[in-house]
Amino acid sequence: MTDNYQVLASIEAAQHDTPFCACGAPAVLVGHDRNVWLECSTLGEHRSALRRLLALDLVADHTRRLVVDLAADDAMRLEAAA
Repeated sequence: MTDNYQVLASIEAAQHDTPFCACGAPAVLVGHDRNVWLECSTLGEHRSALRRLLALDLVADHTRRLVVDLAADDAMRLEAAA
């Protein structure tokens, strides 16, 4: 099980270790479905395919990694309670 201190430590370590994406844009923490992801800030921008192509976004390796998986922790709690 994950406690609040472990979650906070994981988030702080992710921000410290990867403040920027490989493309040079800032990396930001984003929540999706009980998960916390570290993502390139450009991934949230809505841009046309032509603009992405001109900016070479199709070949850029943008940061996107799971930092905290709270959904899995919830599943373990339910199993333990059963």
